[in-house]
Amino acid sequence: MTGKVFIKNINGYPLRELFKGEEVTIAANDFWRDKGGKKKELDIYEANDFKGQYHPVACDMSGKMINDPKHYKMLELIPVDASEVKTESDSPAYRCMAKDCKHVSPSAEELEAHTKTRHSNIDRLILPEEDAKLPKKAKA
Repeated sequence: MTGKVFIKNINGYPLRELFKGEEVTIAANDFWRDKGGKKKELDIYEANDFKGQYHPVACDMSGKMINDPKHYKMLELIPVDASEVKTESDSPAYRCMAKDCKHVSPSAEELEAHTKTRHSNIDRLILPEEDAKLPKKAKA
């Protein structure tokens, strides 16, 4: 990852805040933009500083917290080069090769645990490509 991100306000209300002496205004469901209207690239550490910056809790006259989404700070950090972000489809899937089993595991260790518990009666599982290479046994 390049270390550069965009900040998106995922709230339905605009966000106005002071950050490092600069007044930041992010429209509802939009990105932090510079004066020219272009999405502003920030270093990941600076973006985390902005995201984690204290935002005062809105209270009514009696001192009770106002439970209204327009006072929430809801931000999402989106990498500048989204192609480098690993998605679920990029992660390898480990599929059980036992007959009539459609189990898919996220890791090899989980697949091994699955085969030991669900298919303990099978000595070993053979891939179809490997099965074709094995010599055929003569029938008696």
